[in-house]
Parts: sequence; C-alpha cells; structure tokens
Amino acid sequence: MFQLFILKLLCVASGFQKPADFSVNKGSITQLQGPKEIALGKTATIRVQFDGGVDGCAKAHRLGVSVKKRTLFISAFYSYPKSKSVICTEAIPTHTLSYTFTPKRKGKYIFKTETGLSDTLTVF
Repeated sequence: MFQLFILKLLCVASGFQKPADFSVNKGSITQLQGPKEIALGKTATIRVQFDGGVDGCAKAHRLGVSVKKRTLFISAFYSYPKSKSVICTEAIPTHTLSYTFTPKRKGKYIFKTETGLSDTLTVF
C-alpha cells in the first residue's frame, strides 16, 4: 500500500497524467523549418511550430506524419486537461516539436500541412 502511494506521489510530482485526464486535439501549424538540402544517409530535423489550445494549459503532444511517395503530410497535436478545476494562463501557446527524417533515396521530398504550408528538401 505504501509503495502504491509513493508511485502516485511520484506521478503527480512529475506532472504525469493518465490518458483519461486529458484530450488530444489537432493544432494549426504556422511554420515548418528545416534544411533545404542534405546528403543521402544524413538526417534532417524539421521544426514544426503550431498554435494549439485556448489557454496556457495546452501542451505540445506529438506530430503525426503520413507518407505518399515523396510527400510527407505533417499534423501537430496538443493535449488539454479535461478537468475544469485547473487554473490556466490566458495566453494561447505556440508549440514547437521536431520531426527527424532520414531519406532512403536521392531526390526531392515535400513536407505539407493542412494549413497550406509546404517545404522542400533535396537529397543529393
């Protein structure tokens, strides 16, 4: 019993939340930033900036990527607490997450978002 109490205390202290404690929602991507070209065998890091949430309680959660040939469609998600008793700042946060991409072939790769942004990476 004491060990269970300590485990719960550690979870609360570290900010851990059970999935049932928050909802995951799609954010609006505002910027894609990455290299314009890389050598085959190297890894490109694409920084994805997005708005998400209605106040400061929203936290960056994850990126979703689907691939169709040489086009990568990127979506960004944030988490938001379900509890109404949480006190939050009024500022709507801008989140940043990174996506690492290691291409297997030379050529042009296009990164696209639902908001209409796109970026091109040339692999030589």
